[in-house]
Amino acid sequence: MGTLIISLSDETEKKLREIVREMYGSSKGAISKVVEDALKNYFFIPLPENSLL
Repeated sequence: MGTLIISLSDETEKKLREIVREMYGSSKGAISKVVEDALKNYFFIPLPENSLL
């Protein structure tokens, strides 16, 4: 398992924590689970042809 350290705006962090709390309460690893699920979904979104990815 890899570890990432990221920076989020205060507004984004607050929204993330609200969503996590609604979905999982305060269970250990909940933020990681939500972020991992979001990234997995993002990977399947078609990107424009001029995208850097």
